[in-house]
Amino acid sequence: MSEFELKTPQYDGRFPFVNQTKHCWQNYVDYQRCKNKKGEDFPACKEFFKVSRSLCPDDWVSAFFNVVLNTIMRMITYFINSILITPGIVSLGPRKFGRSNYYDLERLPSLIGA
Repeated sequence: MSEFELKTPQYDGRFPFVNQTKHCWQNYVDYQRCKNKKGEDFPACKEFFKVSRSLCPDDWVSAFFNVVLNTIMRMITYFINSILITPGIVSLGPRKFGRSNYYDLERLPSLIGA
């Protein structure tokens, strides 16, 4: 990644107080959303990145990234375990009244319209 000049971001009326933690987090989240929709080279995404890097300590950015990565890994692990550990069935919905909604994998293509 290329070097850029760190400078104090402009005043943001959504965060009027001294503690800039929420400002840091919001710009980090905005950068991630923008990057996913428009790509890293989009000018607004670059601005979110600069502001988040200016406000957020490096340790916080690492922690944010780890939270996102761990969440994704938990979701993948849960999905794989539901298929490999419980062969023949997969959960396709939230728990209702203490019972899970399970469907046969053979019926899965018809359920999802494939």
